[in-house]
Amino acid sequence: MILKALLRRTPFWRPLLHNGLWRLPPALARVGGRGQVLLSFDDGPTEASLAISRILEAHGARGLFCLVGQGLPRDAAAPSPKEARALALVKELQRGGHALAVHGLDHGRLGLRAPRRVTRELAEAAHRLEEATGLRPFFQRPPYGHWMPWLGRASRRAGLLPLFWSLNALDYRATRAADIVEPVLALVRAGDILLLHCSGPGQEHTRAALPQILEGLRAKGLQVLDPGALLESLHA
Repeated sequence: MILKALLRRTPFWRPLLHNGLWRLPPALARVGGRGQVLLSFDDGPTEASLAISRILEAHGARGLFCLVGQGLPRDAAAPSPKEARALALVKELQRGGHALAVHGLDHGRLGLRAPRRVTRELAEAAHRLEEATGLRPFFQRPPYGHWMPWLGRASRRAGLLPLFWSLNALDYRATRAADIVEPVLALVRAGDILLLHCSGPGQEHTRAALPQILEGLRAKGLQVLDPGALLESLHA
């Protein structure tokens, strides 16, 4: 039980050995604001992204969706049929008032790639997301949370701030909604960034768990942070 709690609470890139000291990378892993939790969803855009968006909207909540860039067109005016569907999904997320972030160009492990390649790929993914929305993304979340100390500079050169999490729902391992709901509500606290997914195994359980998580957060006196407010505070 203790090990499972640690796996959910601590991303495996923490701590990092940097300049002889164990420290975090220059990144966002928790949010300020009294009694608030940020909900984040990785691995879109997918049809599940849209379903999750509608659940959030039905509960008056907004989330931050971390999107893989390769399925989006370089030129939003001339997408392929497959790219056109991905483009439509992104626009629907934007219309729902959700914030959008980069989740790599191809969901590869950035820490295993050369810094210049990482910068180039992050910039390309950011360009495609900007083409889709008209807005330049502010955050990038490394796929798998894979991190090396030099990735901070590579991210900054692409104009992006790394975004991590403080509580991992491990929803991709779930075999029922309760596998997600019970540990999340037991461990969540104010300031957390909760990591969920909108692709891969267990998707039906994530969608079934989400309304229960939202209701449980309210019962604990926690509010879902509007990511737009977070962006405004970082720009201020």
